[in-house]
Amino acid sequence: MTVAEGGAAGRMLPVMGRLLHRDPPIVFGPNLGHDQLAPASRIAPLLGDRPAWTLIVVHWSLEVAAHRRALVADWQAFARAYPRHKLLVLCNTEAERALLAAEGVRSAHCNHNMLVDERVFDVMPGRAVEFDAVYNARLEPYKRHHLARDVARLALIYSEFERSAPDYVAAVRAALPQAVFVNEAIAHSTYARPAHARAAALINRVLATRRYTTLTQQTVVDAYNSAATGLCLSEVEGAMYASMEYLLAGLPVVTTPSIGGRDHFFHPDYALSVAPDPAAVRDGVAAMIRRAIPRAQIRAAVLDRVRAERLRFLDVLHGIFVEAGAEGGFEAAVAGLFVGRPWTWQDRRDLAGLTPEGAAR
Repeated sequence: MTVAEGGAAGRMLPVMGRLLHRDPPIVFGPNLGHDQLAPASRIAPLLGDRPAWTLIVVHWSLEVAAHRRALVADWQAFARAYPRHKLLVLCNTEAERALLAAEGVRSAHCNHNMLVDERVFDVMPGRAVEFDAVYNARLEPYKRHHLARDVARLALIYSEFERSAPDYVAAVRAALPQAVFVNEAIAHSTYARPAHARAAALINRVLATRRYTTLTQQTVVDAYNSAATGLCLSEVEGAMYASMEYLLAGLPVVTTPSIGGRDHFFHPDYALSVAPDPAAVRDGVAAMIRRAIPRAQIRAAVLDRVRAERLRFLDVLHGIFVEAGAEGGFEAAVAGLFVGRPWTWQDRRDLAGLTPEGAAR
């Protein structure tokens, strides 16, 4: 989305983000696939010439040249249109930061997986293991589900099923006949079967067209704790929140080589990189199961690294508050920042701090 489009489209679309400080506005949130500078592009037309700061969390790899060029072009156009609105891109890898710096784009290396709430994703002691591996991934080709075809006991978690390409979903079903589609299994188990034949037929038709249910976070945690390993199989994406969710639930990870930053919190003790080949993935899962690493040990090691990353991010954020002359509001702004969801969908006026509801303090 171009800067010029941001004004018109922004009036119609909600914005994902978090208002950290109201006056001057300091906003924190993720960009979108079609809008490289969201949430800044959505709120800048409302703020006009007012000073403002937005920290943009990257949700795809900027090491992909075309993606990076698009962001740089939008950045340059935004700077011309809104010279008093300052942007900081939070990169998932140091390589991304260096590439943006070479283009004159202000950025910092702060991997967004530090934002996953460890109070939600946790170890459930004594939980029986039902699956050799779990893969939490959208049903889209870049996730390369077929690489798990040789894993005997496999659980699949997914989202946005109705937006997935039907041909790809069919291909996954054909390639992974042994897999339990967790969303689908839960959907089928929770629909009651009434005695009335016509009502039962109606429910069967619903299940034939909508074969899944969106999972609660607790259901996802249950699934993680029912598996022995977590899979990461894409070649390119962002930092992959699920990879951190696995680790916080004490799951060792089997990953293929990738760009995008999901390996930032990995360590050879509990993350094994294998070739993008079904046999290699199968053997990697078996190898990690044999290691029998205590789940609490994995979680503790990852949390140590998460705390260090959060401190680094808070240093960066504090610098923004000082620059904005809002240092007095820093403590209130970061209270609860790493608890629950770091941002929500909301009206863009609220996110810009232009309504009382949008006030952070």
